[in-house]
Amino acid sequence: MGTRHLICIYHNGRFVLAQYGQWDGYPDGQGVVILAFVKAPGNVALLASKTPNIKPLTIAEVDDYIKAWTLENPNAETPIFSQPCPPSLSRNTGAKMLDLIAASTSEVKVPVYLELDFVKDGLFCEWAYVIDLDRETLEVYCGGERLHYEGDASHVNEVGRLDEIEGSALPRETTFNSTSAPNLYQDGYPPPDLHLPMARPKGAEEGNALSLSPLT
Repeated sequence: MGTRHLICIYHNGRFVLAQYGQWDGYPDGQGVVILAFVKAPGNVALLASKTPNIKPLTIAEVDDYIKAWTLENPNAETPIFSQPCPPSLSRNTGAKMLDLIAASTSEVKVPVYLELDFVKDGLFCEWAYVIDLDRETLEVYCGGERLHYEGDASHVNEVGRLDEIEGSALPRETTFNSTSAPNLYQDGYPPPDLHLPMARPKGAEEGNALSLSPLT
């Protein structure tokens, strides 16, 4: 299903990833995949060690990179409604981006385009996920509201040391409730306090809980 979203990584005081995704952006889709990744022992520490391998590109560099990549990969599969391009620059990659970064090397970096401005698109950006490696938290945003685990009254979704979780700190069935979030572009609020100024998707009205499907 076309549910547009943003997957972000915040490390060493800045966003190193802000990946636009086209499909299944709701918690039962990309959210479950992201949660499974950060729950896996060692994955968060691995991700933190690999962020230097992320190579941000300008929009002009993205065009040049895709042209060069297409020439080098003439038989690459053409995704539906899209042109062939490296997976890390594709709107179809979604949460699999975390696996690409985790598998990267210093010799073969991961080209990305930071889509942070997409959070200001109140019509199309329906969900945003932030893996904050500095605070070791997972944050979920929807409909202009920060979502956090039910029963957690903290400003940020504190989930402990994600790289040491053995299944107890993050429940198998995770419920998100909404609270207010400061504006990313407002003075005095440093990242990663994203704020998505948009209407809530169906099912995310004030007071309603949104649940992730249990991981199996």
